[in-house]
Amino acid sequence: MGTYGAGLFHDDTASDVREDFLNRLREGHSAEEASKALLCAWSSSIDDTDDGPVFWVALAATQCEYGCLQSEVLHHALAVIDRDSDLGRWSGKLLEKRRGILAELRTKLLGPQPKARRPRKIKKAEPVPSHEVASPDGRGKAVAFSMPGAAFMQVYLEREVRESRGGGSVFVAYCAFDDVEMEWMSGPTLHISYPAGAVVQQQSSQHFYFGEIIPIVYRLKE
Repeated sequence: MGTYGAGLFHDDTASDVREDFLNRLREGHSAEEASKALLCAWSSSIDDTDDGPVFWVALAATQCEYGCLQSEVLHHALAVIDRDSDLGRWSGKLLEKRRGILAELRTKLLGPQPKARRPRKIKKAEPVPSHEVASPDGRGKAVAFSMPGAAFMQVYLEREVRESRGGGSVFVAYCAFDDVEMEWMSGPTLHISYPAGAVVQQQSSQHFYFGEIIPIVYRLKE
């Protein structure tokens, strides 16, 4: 579990619990259904002496924020706060800060609850316009793409070497991504053809990944 501050959601477990619960609400589940699903999905973490307290505090804080605090969750969160079982990860000033944050949360949990609401649905990311060509050995591909709204395109070269897979940008030019043609030749060598009038920002002559070098040859299209 990564902890990077004293805030209620300043660790990986707490933020994951929050997102898991909210995502289930976004999918149309009731708070009761979402909580029941979390209790099953997070059962091993709940039983853990380190992650268990984090789970209850994170879930209670999230439910309180969205006006759907359940009595069972409240009971467990108050027990965590009152027994200081959530404070073992901090020391010094951060410990005192965390203690104060939990005291504020305790007051909120026992106070008047806000009106129930649902989180906003997350908009799906727009697909990135692209086309790709697989290498003849089946261990890589070249992808030409343009980010939505961008005036330039890129060619990204990806390779698989032994058990590693990765890559990087090899060509950037101000033109449409579908104006650029890519072709793999034996070797393998990647051929890239682009419009003669395109303004080129990056033009790598080779791509190096994990000890393997892929030559790149460029051609102008009239």
